[in-house]
Amino acid sequence: MKNRSIKYTILLLSLILINNYVEARKIPGFIITENKDTIYGEVIVSFFNLHTVAVILDGVNLEPLHYEVWFREYEKRRFHNFQAKDISAFGFYFRYKNYLFHSFTLESNSIIEKESKRDRFLQLCYVGKVSLYKDLSRMNMHNINVIIPSIVDYTNSIVYYNYFLFDDIEGLTKVEISENIKTISDLLNLYNIEKEFIDLIPKKTKLKDINIVLKKYEFWLYEIESNKIMI
Repeated sequence: MKNRSIKYTILLLSLILINNYVEARKIPGFIITENKDTIYGEVIVSFFNLHTVAVILDGVNLEPLHYEVWFREYEKRRFHNFQAKDISAFGFYFRYKNYLFHSFTLESNSIIEKESKRDRFLQLCYVGKVSLYKDLSRMNMHNINVIIPSIVDYTNSIVYYNYFLFDDIEGLTKVEISENIKTISDLLNLYNIEKEFIDLIPKKTKLKDINIVLKKYEFWLYEIESNKIMI
């Protein structure tokens, strides 16, 4: 009887904790319209993942923010839902970190017309001469025979990330092996990265290390400019 009371108490406290987090918070943020006007107000963010039934203690639930955001302009009463086709960007600041999402149309080779082009909010991971974006997606595992316990939860789905490079000239390119991209050098050549820098990259560098490579590239550019000033 005593053990049952302890279990009920723990369950009750857990439900209270989850309820506090499920009740999404309103955080100061902004949206950028298609006309490039910035509007300040509040963004609704969640700290509870319905797929995994888990509270996110070290951040926010980013998954739904890749396809929609609820935003209310200052001095307005109602929140409005915006999808990637409606605005060009949105952002907010939480726990000493800036979150910024830009709208893009992703194209694929899917035979299903609705899936060949998808409007998504991609999260900005790194900004420089060439910027890096991230997309978070979920794959249903019900029809897949291979089970990977380390990444599959009891809802039979997995979360995976796709990364993209972007600049105003070349546009958006998925960071993956393709017919035209076999190595990280091929990827950087698309964005006219200086050959002198590309030659410095170790041959065994993987595409997954693109974030590190971009940071080294910005430092390399800084050194080049500094040397010019000294001369």
